[in-house]
Amino acid sequence: MTAETATGKRRDYMPGRTSLGTRVLVLVLVGEIVFGLTLGITVGVFAARAAAQQRLEYLGQISATVAASLMPMVADQQRGAIEAQIGSLMALAGPGGISGISVSDSSGRIVAQSHDGTIGVATASAGDFLGMLTGTQVIEEPVVVDGLEVGRVRIRFDAPDLRDILGMPILASLIVVLAVALVSVPWTAWLLLRNLIDPIAELRDGAIAIAQGRRDVRLYHGRRDELGRVAEAFDDMSCRLAEQEDRLRESSEAVRRSLELEESAGRELERVSKMKSDFVAVASHELRAPIAVIRLYASMLDHGEMGRLTKSAREAVGSIHGAANRLNSIVSDLMDAALLSRGLMPLSFEDLRLDEVTAGAVADGAAMAAPSGVRVELDGSDGAVCVRGDAVRVRQVLDNLISNAVKYSAGADLVTVRVSTTDDRAIVEVSDRGRGIDPESSDELFGLFGRLDAEDNRLTAGLGLGLAISARIADAHDGTVGYRVNPGGGSIFTLSLPLCRAEGAPGESLFSISEEAL
Repeated sequence: MTAETATGKRRDYMPGRTSLGTRVLVLVLVGEIVFGLTLGITVGVFAARAAAQQRLEYLGQISATVAASLMPMVADQQRGAIEAQIGSLMALAGPGGISGISVSDSSGRIVAQSHDGTIGVATASAGDFLGMLTGTQVIEEPVVVDGLEVGRVRIRFDAPDLRDILGMPILASLIVVLAVALVSVPWTAWLLLRNLIDPIAELRDGAIAIAQGRRDVRLYHGRRDELGRVAEAFDDMSCRLAEQEDRLRESSEAVRRSLELEESAGRELERVSKMKSDFVAVASHELRAPIAVIRLYASMLDHGEMGRLTKSAREAVGSIHGAANRLNSIVSDLMDAALLSRGLMPLSFEDLRLDEVTAGAVADGAAMAAPSGVRVELDGSDGAVCVRGDAVRVRQVLDNLISNAVKYSAGADLVTVRVSTTDDRAIVEVSDRGRGIDPESSDELFGLFGRLDAEDNRLTAGLGLGLAISARIADAHDGTVGYRVNPGGGSIFTLSLPLCRAEGAPGESLFSISEEAL
């Protein structure tokens, strides 16, 4: 039987009783024996005290009897008679009884005594019961005639035989100890096992079963004490665990179904996205040829290669040529978006003079913006700025940023472009004085087809791919395209690229495969 611990290791549980029952039985046995010994000793002490008191009374009676037998002789001062009486009393006492007798007159002078010499002073006392039981005792009795003390009798008694005196107390103590050991210990142990050890063991086994996953274990059997409350708590815990496990299984099943649906939806989304990317790539590729033809014939008509045109015809041809150019730009954006979504945009890296590329983009942007009355100016530079990148794609990003600034200037007549450097980055800032962008909508700027819902947006051509393509081109160069609000009104878009490394850098990107491979 095993259970999982907090550290993740499994610990074995031995079935049956643990050492708790043995420990309790040993403690009960030791306690009961100590109790029995204490009780036996107490009984023995009280019995010994009673025996000492009884001996003292017995010695007092003998002493009074001896004194009474000697009283007439002491009163008549008959020394010979006293000695004869003492000899008779000593002969009658025998071994283990009286060991000496002495008689003195009223002045304390010894009149007569037994042959063994001095008797000594009185020693018998009820308080000294150990002395009464273990040593010789001397009892002194006065001899009184007509209320007048005429002498004293001292009697010395031998020490008693302890077997006779303490035999019964010791036997009583042993009986008490045996009674406790044979009756109290088994009864107490049985009560503890039945009412404490067995319920605790049942709680332990039930807890192990619950830990192993069983939820049909019931431990409460009607007890109203603390163990009953613990058992009731275990049953309640088991029921709650069963309910929570049921809910967890339902939740797990729901999550599994959701994951399956999500996986299926992901596969479908991936399939649809691939279909869209393939469609855009194919459509863009197929549209380039007819657009090129339209632009070619529109140019030929505009230059009079197919005959002179009237003024209205020339205007119509100009409109066709402009529309074809816009359509070609849209198709190019669609093709770039398709290549980027599949990671196939061709990039060829080389060392670039970013300041020169930016100057060229500003010049072309100024020519493009002139008819709309917007000036595009280069606002200073930090001199020669070298970056590592694809010249065509970097120029594409700059053209997108400048054209967007011109489109959305909203009546302002100036777009400024500035090139600067930090420790390891080159930064191009394109600033306009237009209406600006709502900060809550700025996150949508760099998403595919991310055109904001503004009136001037609806009046300009495009699919909202320029900034998304620019951001992805910058990312392929280990750079970024960012946006912030212009403090003077309008917007500031930035292109950040890493500066050239001193030791030179290798030249091909992960995206550098030829477009013909598509």
